[in-house]
Amino acid sequence: MSKPGTERGQRRAPPRRPRPAARDSGRSSARAAKPSPARPLRDGSTDPLALLERARAAGGLEVPGLSIRLARAFGFCQGVKRAVELAFAAADLPPQPEAASSAVRTAARSRGAAPPGAGEPRLFVTGEIIHNPAINAGLRAAGITPLPVSRRSGRLSGVRPEDQVIIPAFGIEVAEERVLREIGCQLTDTTCGWVRRVWKAAAEFSAAGLTIVIHGRADHEETRATASRVRGPWLIVRDAAEAEVLAEAVRLRDQSGWRRFRGSRSPAFDRERDLERLGLVNQTTMLDRETQQIGRILRAALTERHGAAPDSGTFRALATFCTATQRRQDAVRTLLATGDLQRLIVVGGFRSSNTAHLARLGGERVRTYHVEDADCLVSRTWIRHLVPGAEQPARTRGWFPEAPRVIGVTAGASTPDTETGRILARLLELHHQADGGRPRPPRGSGRVRGGGR
Repeated sequence: MSKPGTERGQRRAPPRRPRPAARDSGRSSARAAKPSPARPLRDGSTDPLALLERARAAGGLEVPGLSIRLARAFGFCQGVKRAVELAFAAADLPPQPEAASSAVRTAARSRGAAPPGAGEPRLFVTGEIIHNPAINAGLRAAGITPLPVSRRSGRLSGVRPEDQVIIPAFGIEVAEERVLREIGCQLTDTTCGWVRRVWKAAAEFSAAGLTIVIHGRADHEETRATASRVRGPWLIVRDAAEAEVLAEAVRLRDQSGWRRFRGSRSPAFDRERDLERLGLVNQTTMLDRETQQIGRILRAALTERHGAAPDSGTFRALATFCTATQRRQDAVRTLLATGDLQRLIVVGGFRSSNTAHLARLGGERVRTYHVEDADCLVSRTWIRHLVPGAEQPARTRGWFPEAPRVIGVTAGASTPDTETGRILARLLELHHQADGGRPRPPRGSGRVRGGGR
């Protein structure tokens, strides 16, 4: 992973160097038999971070009638920590990513900073620093302004040489980076090292004459940044179903589904010429087994087209998942392997790709709910969550199970620990309400929302 820093043109000019990010604390193994039994919770403590640390040490929380199972690996990865710490440092805030949702707002209020005047340096970010609404809202409150969301180059026209611009963990497209360097503004690049690994693989495959197939979302910042670095033909497939459509085009058969790739392939793409040799990479947060399935689909199609199994000059694939994504997926599989979960709560931003894949994985075995924060656990009756494949969250009735309750909890790689801790506190509160006990509302849980937002 590249070292944190900032630059103006070719010169480094870091405003402040944050503490080095700790190594990814999530440790999981697909070989683990099952989570360790949780120790009973004997006091009424509902402080989110305190609850989370107790659950992390014990594998979960236990109270009479409720067992909360916590995944072995969850929450912030090293790349996300680094990105948030660099953004905090740029805004002159203390680097506290694990408690970011509260720490950023508190520090921003204490600074009482007024908007910069004419000619004064301003602080921008080219997009969401990570896909977590609490982090992004806090950084906006701290004076970091997101640049307009647009594919047009004009969105950078308001940036001045004295300004500072933060590049998110996903990276940015080559053309936009070039414009920023020409402006001469100070850049703080938080691009994750695993994303750069994808760029390197795509460049190597393209240099070898292969058309790059990217397993990812065409509207995702990371995938667009990768495609922009390919010096040759490229194409994006979202899932195995799209890979099957592509495979038919590789075989020079049915072309009726080809129009679905409009907007997700390079200009002047020639189906006959550009599908003879392929190189497969993936967005770092995709589901590992689906990328492998797509590789098998494309390999079989090339075998049929050429009449022989493809060699390295015809097909190459590199699994470019980040290890933190892999550990979190393995941890969910381990959690599901116990066989007694009634529900799985997956915590993370609704725009978070890696969180959505954790929810998809869990949903294959147990009723799973992808929620953004504890306020989504509206009541014992209602939950607000994102259904896999949907664009907007939905409200579902009857989500809370009957006692004795066994509920699993995990969180995406862009979810701060405070949000996961608040989920634990909210589950305890609902459990005591459901059983007629005295409710113990979690501190800092915020207002419960009764509908969409």
